[in-house]
Amino acid sequence: MLTQDKRVLTYKDLSFPTYKNSREIGLNFTVKDLLRAAILSGTNILLTGEAGEGKSQAMYDIESYFFGGSNGGNAISTRAHPEIDLYNELFKKLDLKEANIKLVKEAVDVGFYGIDELNRAPEVSQNQFFGLGDGIIEFKGKKYRIGKDVGDNIKYVLAMATLNEGNGEYGSTFGVDKALRDRMQLVIESTHPDLRPYNEEEIEILDSGRSPSVEFNGERDLTTQIISAYKEIIEMGENYPVNGLATLYFLKDSLRQCRQNNDEKYRGFPTDCQDCDKKGDLCYLVKPNSTRVLKALKGLSLGLAYVGMLKEGPEYLQTFYDNVADHLFLLYPFIANGKNIVNPIVLHNDFRGDEFRMLKEVADKLKEEHRKKEDYILASIYYAIKNRKTVQSFAVIENGGKNKLIDADEVNGVDTSGLRYEIVEPFKDTNDLRWEWMISSFVPYIIKKQNLV
Repeated sequence: MLTQDKRVLTYKDLSFPTYKNSREIGLNFTVKDLLRAAILSGTNILLTGEAGEGKSQAMYDIESYFFGGSNGGNAISTRAHPEIDLYNELFKKLDLKEANIKLVKEAVDVGFYGIDELNRAPEVSQNQFFGLGDGIIEFKGKKYRIGKDVGDNIKYVLAMATLNEGNGEYGSTFGVDKALRDRMQLVIESTHPDLRPYNEEEIEILDSGRSPSVEFNGERDLTTQIISAYKEIIEMGENYPVNGLATLYFLKDSLRQCRQNNDEKYRGFPTDCQDCDKKGDLCYLVKPNSTRVLKALKGLSLGLAYVGMLKEGPEYLQTFYDNVADHLFLLYPFIANGKNIVNPIVLHNDFRGDEFRMLKEVADKLKEEHRKKEDYILASIYYAIKNRKTVQSFAVIENGGKNKLIDADEVNGVDTSGLRYEIVEPFKDTNDLRWEWMISSFVPYIIKKQNLV
């Protein structure tokens, strides 16, 4: 685990030479901290927004100042164009001696792959970048893993792309496939009012240099140190807080609820929501996240915890453990963005197409509902780990202005004279959210896992 004397990176090491954006996003983290967390955890990055607002600068800073650049460093990048053939440009070479096309080993064995202005390439060419998001390329009918060897059959690879998105004013651009967006895990809308640089930073950018082009300020290769941090993050993930795992599954199974059909949201979403008289405040807004998205959310949360330790000291790890749900809800709008989970009708009518703002509002509502159950979740985990028991009903005992939760079956063995208590079944489904998974699936899984220890 990270300690002061074993640290291979400092927070200062993760500085950006040119790109500026210290906009706070919550929990004392900034937009640049999000990028740092993604780099350390190997979470793919997609920067979107208007042209000329720093997306390319951020990518080239990461390529050159974190991975040593693409000329002998541990990075490969290119700028998209309508005729691009990504594989031929980056991964293949003609061996004149053997009259054969071979893979370029140096292009396969790097840690960073970037493509600037992705949507200037047609969809068929974008599909070549699709594999990079999974850490795979195909060559002569075979799949090859790309990235830097970490050990234990694990590779570190970070894919990053930028694209210009406006109101249709950008010519010679193409749509971006939803499956590709799913691979580009962290989405930052760089010109969003909540995410753009502060005014002072914009003034500083205007005041520095003369050229409007991307600035190159030397090269530096931190690949070895980044991989070392990545290994530590993997170890942290092996001991991920159980209540954090419960929060992740809450973002999946609770959002499956559909009272209209007494079933799960599936093909009927969001059409079935329009005339539904049973919907609550949440169920019609989003559908469940995919497992891929939630694993990316988990990984990014660990990366952010690591950045927190670099920023504030090793003790931040305990802060993360104590507040893991807050970290997950903070990151949810960035990871869920562009993943085709929001109700497009509500997005258009109520949020004017602002998906990040809609997801922030959803995250706030989910966090509020989760907080109502948080004590019961922690108590259920306690009984699962200590007593290997699933508790359906809790006795909420009021004692000195504080509530104590115990298994309702244990009330008869507790002296409750002079105390007020009530019996609560916390994990009943509501119009908005499904909660029975806590009893039927999550706690039994934890008990099974404990029995295998």
